[in-house]
Amino acid sequence: MKSYRVLVRTPGGLSSQGTGWLIGPRTLCTALHVVGHCGERRWMHQYVERATYWVSTDQGDLQLTPLVFDAAGDAALLSCGTDAGVHDQRVGDCSPQ
Repeated sequence: MKSYRVLVRTPGGLSSQGTGWLIGPRTLCTALHVVGHCGERRWMHQYVERATYWVSTDQGDLQLTPLVFDAAGDAALLSCGTDAGVHDQRVGDCSPQ
């Protein structure tokens, strides 16, 4: 499974970065602490004005839209408006190849 760099940008520059994994052609999973605050149970854009979310891919940086998070599990799902290119992988299958 390939990992991707997830970025949170604010008007002041790069605010946070971490690792994410595409779990579908347009859906990325990452840790909530990368894109938000577990204790406050909020996305970064809810407490840092104009924060935006990005994933670095072979196609360049693509903007992400927050979908849902689990603060207790420190997990977050975000959506990409463009197919990020996982159609050639067996999505969700972790068995040895």
